[in-house]
Order: sequence, then structure tokens, then C-alpha cells
Amino acid sequence: MDYKSLMLEELEEIYHSERWKDQDNPIRKHIPELYERIDHPNKYKELRENKNLKLLVGIIEALEESFNDDWLPFEFFGLELDDVKLFIKDLLEKLPKSDEKSVPQIIEQSHKTMMEKIITKRSR
Repeated sequence: MDYKSLMLEELEEIYHSERWKDQDNPIRKHIPELYERIDHPNKYKELRENKNLKLLVGIIEALEESFNDDWLPFEFFGLELDDVKLFIKDLLEKLPKSDEKSVPQIIEQSHKTMMEKIITKRSR
């Protein structure tokens, strides 16, 4: 099973969600959760324990939970919502071209770059 493509599908769905347009309005379009896409408890457990993919799984799970809840938080992972969307976009551009072992580094570098942009923007 190609877990990475399932996770990218999930990120893609979150990226294109209607929730970004009106963050204070709970739109009831449910985003199918990653475990629903995998549809096998043991396979999902393996994915969550995979050292190269567990960070990405955690990010997806946090986004899924909030996007399927009534209200979005003001920020995720230290990023405001507009920056979160850019973070997801960056991951969607970089992760398809990467191998599984480089996933954690790509996520960490993308997040670091986003945080540096925010700090630079705030200091102006």
C-alpha cells in the first residue's frame, strides 16, 4: 500500500477545503480521515509507528481533527491559518518528489522556513 500517496491525497483535500474561506463558520463537509482511507487498523498502526512518516501523520491528524470540528483554532504548529495553508502547499510541492526517508527533513525545513518568514515579516 502506498501510504505516502494516501497522505498526500489527505493533505490535498485539506488544502482545498471550504473551511479556509470562512474559518469561523463550521461547514459540515467532512474530510475523510486518513485511517478511513487506509481502512485497516494494523496498517494504520504501522504507518503511525513508521519513523519516517509519523511526523506527517501527526500533522495530518491535527488538521483533520480541527477541520472536522466546529471551529478552527487560530493557529497550528505555531503558524497562523494563512501560513498553515502555505505550509501545506509547500509540502504538497516537495513531498511527491521525495523518498520516504527524507519526509521528516522536508517537513522540518518547510516549517523552519515558514517561521523565519513570519519573524522577518513581524520585525519590519
